[in-house]
Amino acid sequence: MLYFAALLLLLPLPLAVKGRCAAVMSATVFVIFSSLLAFHIICGEAATALPEVQFLQSFFVANNGAHWQWKSESMYGPPWNFSQAIDLINPCGDGWQGLICSAESGVCLGMGETCHIREINLNLYEIRGPFPAGLESLSQLTKINFEVNSITGTLPEALFTMDTLQVIQLGDNHMEGPISSNIGQLTNLEVFNFELNWFSQSLPVEIGNIIPLNSLILHDNIMTGVVPAELGNCVNLLRLDLENNFFHGEALVRVCTMKCV
Repeated sequence: MLYFAALLLLLPLPLAVKGRCAAVMSATVFVIFSSLLAFHIICGEAATALPEVQFLQSFFVANNGAHWQWKSESMYGPPWNFSQAIDLINPCGDGWQGLICSAESGVCLGMGETCHIREINLNLYEIRGPFPAGLESLSQLTKINFEVNSITGTLPEALFTMDTLQVIQLGDNHMEGPISSNIGQLTNLEVFNFELNWFSQSLPVEIGNIIPLNSLILHDNIMTGVVPAELGNCVNLLRLDLENNFFHGEALVRVCTMKCV
């Protein structure tokens, strides 16, 4: 319909319209046609799901994103920018740093598709402040990498409802608290690395439910208790590092004989 309206405006002008009037009308037609074409292109772009943009904005504000250590724009894409109205912001379409997106058809190529954030890779960005709330609004998220920052607080329970997650990398931050027993719900998780933090208490037995798990790195925390024998159920586990914690018991010896590298 937009193109049809524009074509009507391009029909030959009546012969009686001459001189300056004809020139003005021709210019007007060109501007209208250009505007319609631009409108069509904008409306046809793949847009980032609005709840996901809202989460990014909340994270950015709560953790003072303007002071993160943004990388070269020419190599990593533009830094996050919330200077526009929220419904005009398109992180996936604009290729924002640290984000990998896709649509139902695969790569975000336009045609009015909705894009979803699949990965957040913000390692070494000098992020300070609490672990972001509302991460569960990223319904298609498969990877979180917040390694080597100064993120604080505990892991929210909502994180353990995100069964799309395959990789969680939180090493070298200032996080604390226990690992929830609901970790067993992350049945697609392959990598869970949270070394060099202040996580405490015991490793939940439910971790044995995560059959795809191939990397569990938790050295240099203050975890205690017996290493659950159920960890032996993780038949795909290739990397296990439990050093510099306060674990004990026969299960530790048995599991490490099988898995530690």
